[in-house]
Parts: sequence; structure tokens; C-alpha cells
Amino acid sequence: MSGIRITGLGKALPDRIVTNDDMSRIVDTSDEWIRTRTGIRERRIARGNLPEALKNEQVPGAAQSAPERAETCTALAAEAARRALQDAGTKPPEIGLVIAATMSPDFFSPSVACSVQELLGLPSGIPAFDVNAACSGFVYAMTVANAMMQQMSIGCALVIGADAVTSLIDFTDRGTCVLFGDGAGAAVVRKDEGCSFAGILGAEGKRSALSIPVGGHMLMDGRDVFRFAVTVVPRVLEELEKETGRSLGDIDQIVLHQANDRIIEHIRRKLALPEEKFFRNLQHYGNTCAASIPVALTEMKEQGLLGPGTRIFCVGFGAGLAWGGLYLEFQ
Repeated sequence: MSGIRITGLGKALPDRIVTNDDMSRIVDTSDEWIRTRTGIRERRIARGNLPEALKNEQVPGAAQSAPERAETCTALAAEAARRALQDAGTKPPEIGLVIAATMSPDFFSPSVACSVQELLGLPSGIPAFDVNAACSGFVYAMTVANAMMQQMSIGCALVIGADAVTSLIDFTDRGTCVLFGDGAGAAVVRKDEGCSFAGILGAEGKRSALSIPVGGHMLMDGRDVFRFAVTVVPRVLEELEKETGRSLGDIDQIVLHQANDRIIEHIRRKLALPEEKFFRNLQHYGNTCAASIPVALTEMKEQGLLGPGTRIFCVGFGAGLAWGGLYLEFQ
């Protein structure tokens, strides 16, 4: 329960909104089919990852003469990080650690974290590296950041979740291509002994459920992933209750990885908790992998849901299979 707190949040998303009707032009699907099975209505797809059928269309409301904004994984991560720094009122020289969670980096090396360090002019000599825990990546990154901040006396860190995962999707596979979107979210984190934090991590290797071969496309057994999620999430929440001494009734918001509304609803009903306790934005973005939780937290702050004293449980789950939970307090 060592103390760190989030002081700033930021997000970055591609300009192009791709609706379910757009997806029906690419594969045999429909808005009704996608919505009823996933809750997703639209997603953002990075310009360079758009399927051919959608590449030449103008983004609604965009100026014809405006220069194209970079939408790579690194560019989105840097943009989200810059906004988080602005939100926190933190200057680049104050950052002592950068961790980026991603499974779709632009390069094997340098890491997304090192690239953000360069792009934002962060201090030379600080640790900067990526972690790959797929959709639970931000939870892993926050937990690692906490441990390093306590051990190495680092006062302020930048933690990013970013994925341009549609670069790894087969747009002829309707079982996966309708589920995912691109984006990035970031958090500025400061050491604060008066603010409690807890992180729980776990994994069980199972490639058959969800995998992405090097140079290949995502392979997923949707039913297996569903069974995994609805089993592991309640277990993680129970572990967070034991670790923190906070019951689910003490918690203001539960932020689950935004993968599928059926998963969230199944868990909510299983725990007999009210709908307003579960923040959801997957209808607009789909599954953005490591960006999912930090983008959700950013939007919660924008909507006034993260006031002083707010207590949150976050749970991520995904490929690996890997999972993790966070307890966060806001001041």
C-alpha cells in the first residue's frame, strides 16, 4: 500500500472514426450484429492502418489543407504524454522515469518510452523502457513504476498505455477486426506517502486463447477469452479488497479493461453491483488494448468523476494470458 498518486492524465486518438456501418463495407457484418455482441458502435483507426476501402475518405470536419497529424503508436503515446504533463502542471525536467505499455510498437528498438523521452525533451539518463502485457499493460506498468519509485527514490514518473493494434489485425477476419481500435493514454505519477496504492499482477501462459505471431495477424478464441475474463476479474477484485481493506461498497468506480460490454455486464451482474459503478467508453473506441484504462481514466476526469477522495479499482486482462488490478486514490 505504498504511496503514489496520479496528478495528470491525457489521451490521444486517431482522427478517423470508423463506424460499424463502415466495417460492414469491409467484412460480412452489420451495426446490429456488432452492437448486440460487443456494445461497440465505432472505433478510431490510425491513418496508416486503414483498410483500402476506407483510405481515401476525408475525415468529417477536417480541413482539406491541414497538415496530416502523425498517428503512429509513438506519436499517439507522445501526444497523450504531453497532455498528461500539461494537466499535471509538470515540466519535462521533473520526470525521473518513463514506462510505456504496448504490444504494437513502431520499432523493436528504440522503445516507445525512449522515443517519447526524445520527443518531449525529457531528462537524459533517466530509465525509459516498454512493457508488453497486452491489454493489462497499463496495470503492469503502473505497478512496476510504483516499485521503482519506492526503491530508487524517484519522485515523478510518466506511465503510458499506447497501442496502434489495428496494424496487427486481419481486416478479412470479422471475428477480430470489428473489436479493436487505436489510441493512447498517459498518467503523470508522483510519490505520495499519504496516498495509498496497490497493484496485483498475474499470468497463465496460454497462446491458444489469443496470440499475434511475429509478422502475422491476431489469432483469438473469443469464447475462451470471455470465459477467462469473467472468471479472473472477480478474483482480482476480491484480491484487491483483501490487499486494501476496502470493500467493493467503499469503491466509487470500477474501471475494467474496455474489451466487450458483455464481459463487463456479466461481471457486474455476478457481483450484483449498480451500473453507475462501472465506467464504460468502449462504445466509442472498441478495444484499445494497453490504452484502454488510461483513456478511460482521462475521460472520467474530464467528466468530473475523479474528485478529491475518489477511490477506484482498475482491472486489466488479456493476451498472455495476463491480468492485473490497481487501487488508486485521487486527491
